[in-house]
Amino acid sequence: MPTKPRKPCSEPGCPNLTNTKYCEHHAKQHMQDRDNSAQRGYDNKWRKSSKRFLKEHPLCINCYKERKLVKATVVDHIIPHRGDKALFWDRNNWQSLCKSCHDKKTMTEDRYNEYKYWFTFDHKNGKIYKKHMSKGSNMKRYELSDVLFNNIHIVEPYPNMVQPVTKMVNITGFFPGGRGLWLEENYTKFPNIMVLGQDFSSVKEYIRWAEKAVAEIQSPTWRNLIVLFKEVGIDLNECFFSNVFMGLRDTDKETGKFPGFKDRNFIKRNLEYLQYQIDIVSPDVIITLGKFAAELLSKLSETDLEDWNNYKALRIPNIGLKTNVHFKGHIRSCVALEHTSMRNSNVKRRRYKNSKGEYQGNTAEVEMLKDALRLYRVTT
Repeated sequence: MPTKPRKPCSEPGCPNLTNTKYCEHHAKQHMQDRDNSAQRGYDNKWRKSSKRFLKEHPLCINCYKERKLVKATVVDHIIPHRGDKALFWDRNNWQSLCKSCHDKKTMTEDRYNEYKYWFTFDHKNGKIYKKHMSKGSNMKRYELSDVLFNNIHIVEPYPNMVQPVTKMVNITGFFPGGRGLWLEENYTKFPNIMVLGQDFSSVKEYIRWAEKAVAEIQSPTWRNLIVLFKEVGIDLNECFFSNVFMGLRDTDKETGKFPGFKDRNFIKRNLEYLQYQIDIVSPDVIITLGKFAAELLSKLSETDLEDWNNYKALRIPNIGLKTNVHFKGHIRSCVALEHTSMRNSNVKRRRYKNSKGEYQGNTAEVEMLKDALRLYRVTT
């Protein structure tokens, strides 16, 4: 008789599989679980408040984004409160969902997220405040890549001309082909900047690269990225390097638009996985390389990144830096850069203006990055 498949441990961020609710390591920590609903805050006061909120917001917000009108039945906490009373009663952290969307969120996003901080913007004084959230998971830097790779099945099935990455090589390289981390130095802190390309490469190039198993940090992409980040003051150890599309091009062409763009359902699954990456890494700054990465990222925050739609992020002056971009309740700064593989020839068109002056070319992108870093470092 076939055995029942194991499921992920319910401890947030734990990648272990188990036949019970918690893995052996975390089961001891939850011996006294779990308080009843009233003890967890879902008492008569909550029932009255949530009922009033549903009257004010009667439609499921997730279904509405997909242009479907579905009645909401549950008031959800965008960021799980984990017992934090202030977060529990913060109406800015509430959203209306139908039961189906709420159950899906509970079993996916809420289970794996590592919540670090939540940003709020005070419109009266123009200041950004950073609130500390619950401790969340204790995921270590070296565990990050494995957790993400173990859940890459979210994007399956792969369409025509796209093949899966079957193995993550344990060297410096963009995820999922490489570990997504700068491994040229010993470093233990969790990354807080995410750098996104479009896709890893072709099947042929991946096989050659994996067999060689040597970090190619002298390639144009890495060489130009290293120079740029050094000029700005970004430590490569602070970054997680990934892609908006998972999978490999099953073609001879290694550049241009990824074949997966032709399949709308594949795009949707990669957007879901991209949101999952953002939830797990929880970066303060997201940097895109090239127009295709910026285009796909804009689909995750269509209101705040509306200017980036239709490949405008690199073409229109002064929109390359976006602050206060919302991703599922978190606020990030996003910067759209020319892809570093072709940076020297394309960066000439960039334009950027801030309170200190107007810039063009390389200086424009440098100033965008500095402004993004200045914002998150001030609020850290």
